[in-house]
Amino acid sequence: VSTATTGANGVATSNAITANSLAGGPYNVTATTSTGSATNNFSLTNLVGPPAHIATTGGSGQSTIVNTAFANPLVATVTDAGGNLLSGITVTFTPPPSGASVTFAGGVNTAVTTSSGVATSAGITANGVAGGPYSVTATTTTGSATVNFSLTNTPGVPAHIAATSGSGQSAQVDTAFAHPLVAT
Repeated sequence: VSTATTGANGVATSNAITANSLAGGPYNVTATTSTGSATNNFSLTNLVGPPAHIATTGGSGQSTIVNTAFANPLVATVTDAGGNLLSGITVTFTPPPSGASVTFAGGVNTAVTTSSGVATSAGITANGVAGGPYSVTATTTTGSATVNFSLTNTPGVPAHIAATSGSGQSAQVDTAFAHPLVAT
């Protein structure tokens, strides 16, 4: 209902009003008499809500060789329940505490969202443990929104080879050796 009738005191009061899901303003709501002879504007502003959603918008699904940098940082976008982009929100990127994992350049694992709602991590480097996929979790400061980035640390190229067993054997010509050759 968008109409109200004046009382004996000449005051008309609207029903309760609710901001829609779009942040913005100020905008005007115009009050007009039934005759159209008088109008007045109410200035209103819809503020963004608290962080409700965080989405991976870059960096997930990557793989790199152990002890090398990943090609791209982790990128998350933070919105409120109405889908409005949120700026100034701190996002913490948390890697696994053991096993295959990452380190962040300068040891900085937080980022603040821009006016576009985007938080970009510092550069990430695979640790020395091959494995994956594993998850790096991104969380807003309120903890109300989280998302996981999937990463994989691949083994490097062979750097060492060692004779494990089978060395030092003897066999007569045209006969089999007793044990196979085993290398690690």
